[in-house]
Amino acid sequence: SVGFKLILLRYLMFFRLLCLSWCVVTVTSFGGIKSHQCSAKDELNDAISSGGTFDLTAQRGVILTSGQTSTTKFTLQSGGLQETDVLKPVFSASKLVSSILINRIVEEEGSQLDLDAPVSSYVSWWTADPQDARSGVTLRHMLSMTSGFGSDPVGEHGPPTCEMQYMLPCVDDLMGSVAASGFSCSILKGFGCDFDLSNVDPAIPKDTLVTTLCPASCGVCENRMTQESCAKDLYEKQFGKIAEGMFGSFPNLDPADVKVGSHFSYGESNWVMAIHTVEKATGQTWNALFKKYLANPLNLATSCSFPDVPLIDGGSMLECSSADLSKIVAAYFGGEIVKQNTMNEMEKPQTKIIGAEIPMLSTSGGHYGLGMWWACTDESCSDNYVHSIGADGVAPIIDRVGGYWALIFREGGMFLGQPPGQVATYKAMPTVISSLRKVYRTCQL
Repeated sequence: SVGFKLILLRYLMFFRLLCLSWCVVTVTSFGGIKSHQCSAKDELNDAISSGGTFDLTAQRGVILTSGQTSTTKFTLQSGGLQETDVLKPVFSASKLVSSILINRIVEEEGSQLDLDAPVSSYVSWWTADPQDARSGVTLRHMLSMTSGFGSDPVGEHGPPTCEMQYMLPCVDDLMGSVAASGFSCSILKGFGCDFDLSNVDPAIPKDTLVTTLCPASCGVCENRMTQESCAKDLYEKQFGKIAEGMFGSFPNLDPADVKVGSHFSYGESNWVMAIHTVEKATGQTWNALFKKYLANPLNLATSCSFPDVPLIDGGSMLECSSADLSKIVAAYFGGEIVKQNTMNEMEKPQTKIIGAEIPMLSTSGGHYGLGMWWACTDESCSDNYVHSIGADGVAPIIDRVGGYWALIFREGGMFLGQPPGQVATYKAMPTVISSLRKVYRTCQL
């Protein structure tokens, strides 16, 4: 009704004004944008306000941090929780951090690890047979997700791949499919935990075992895979299955025709195998390397870490606060972690080299570097920035054209019963990029 729309409009205007006035105080207290000096402030605040592109609710908040070189220039906060030390999973923003860490290890321990050496140089069971396409896989292929290995973490085409075992709670009937079919895990266990349910219902994907749907009843929660066993499982089962991955650019490609370095498929299998490769090459655990090269030098909180579990997915399992993740992004941007030529290589669009355009949500002409998306601001792709957006909307951004770094950190999230923020953040990103460039161009910071 008209009356309802007027009430809603008044509420939105009030909340927007409240947010803007609060943001002015916050920014000034961080030594940042001053209202009488910066006409771009309102545009940037609009981008993170409840009436702006992020479409926040009272339960969700956004922290936008940005800086130049390795320093933080300002932090804007809006809606919901406000603390910059709140810890949360950052999901695929982990990919940028893992890529930074691996490239730092290559710089420091180059005699032990090379991005372009065959994985068989480090992993004993990885084939070196030139007749086997997998023999040509390198760490570079894994970080750019052009290795030819696919992932099926949600079990769309069969049992979920093993990297999800520490991403999801190990409970029976997690997705409710067993109950929806009128069964229970106690009944299914009577068939045997290794029974293939597709034998009784052709609509069920092949190789869907009882143990997949009922892991607690089948006792697998106490005996999950390790880094090596999962890496080997992916190595044996997932090569060529890139049509099943998210944002795969060759959806109808026969697995037998997949070539290493020629096809892109977004997923987590590469990051499990990459960590195992690094651990074998260096003789050190992933968490020890994270502490050695990132956590300790940058004075990160101990809570900013990958989990201490036998199986780590380097592409999605980092937990961190906005304050600590900002430290990592700032130090990377400022050249304090890896050298300039390494950053140039990381930010180079690896998939552009092989001619693979990536349909990342609505990106036209987007590509992928080493652990980060290479995004275009126009159809010609003459102007670009890189980012590593996560499933819940956390997004580190490196904008070399604009001369700054930024971190969009959405609080709350999927594990709190709220919808994921990836799409909202992704849609807002062009506005935020444009606003930040204007801020750095016109404001006294």
